[in-house]
Amino acid sequence: MVLLKISKVIQKCSTPLILFPSLVMSYYIFFAISEITSQLNAPVLDSFLRGYTREQAISTLTQLGTQGRLQYSTIYTKGYDILFPITSFFMFASLLSKTYPVLGIKYTQMFNIVPLLYLICDLSENYCHYNILVHFPNAAMEPFIKYGSIFCEFKYIFFGLSFLLLLIGFLINLTHSIWYFCCASKQTPRATPKSTNSKKHI
Repeated sequence: MVLLKISKVIQKCSTPLILFPSLVMSYYIFFAISEITSQLNAPVLDSFLRGYTREQAISTLTQLGTQGRLQYSTIYTKGYDILFPITSFFMFASLLSKTYPVLGIKYTQMFNIVPLLYLICDLSENYCHYNILVHFPNAAMEPFIKYGSIFCEFKYIFFGLSFLLLLIGFLINLTHSIWYFCCASKQTPRATPKSTNSKKHI
């Protein structure tokens, strides 16, 4: 099965040497992007959780102005929003690979593929958004607006699903560990205390 093979490849790459650097890099890149976008006088296309219409995209880019659009484009030209999806993918994929499978269900290990879908959608969205900024306000931006909105929506779906699966898996494993500990404690035989009133025979 192709999906299972992909899952196993991802699992092999999920080591602490990948997990911890990806966690740290995701943290710093996220705040670098936030620092840039917070200085703009309008929301960016990435902020539309459910995608955006053509009118919303044009209105947003118009509000940003020439300088704002130029500053917005730096998150792509400087590689911030290229690295962030990659580090986020490794972070979620590693954590999900360590969390699943659960309850002896083998195929739950394939949940680590979900971050890969997020990665594909996020990089595709970034490609579309960069081209929208390059071609604005020319008609050449039209197809990028259409597909950029789709990729934007699915990016958030797969990102949220990755987080949700991680939370569910953590809670299942935690509950299972507590249950196992409680059962093991009940089954531990207690030592019978020796009687202190035993009589000595002469």
